[in-house]
Amino acid sequence: DDLINVVYIMDSEAFPFHRAEQFHQFHHGLGKMFPPMYTQRLRREQMQLGRISPTGCPEQEAGGFRSEDFGDIDPLEL
Repeated sequence: DDLINVVYIMDSEAFPFHRAEQFHQFHHGLGKMFPPMYTQRLRREQMQLGRISPTGCPEQEAGGFRSEDFGDIDPLEL
């Protein structure tokens, strides 16, 4: 479960880090909508600067939607 204000500490030897796909790094979350400056512009800038690179996994978002297709609308609520 995702809980607000809860920090989980993982043993990185037992559970090594695996970076998420790019679309998982800048998206709406926990029922809260974030502005396009975060979900679109910051994500695009970080990709262009090479700060988040492709993982080799498909870059298709949940349900086949892309956040930039909807702006501030959550596609899961459509």
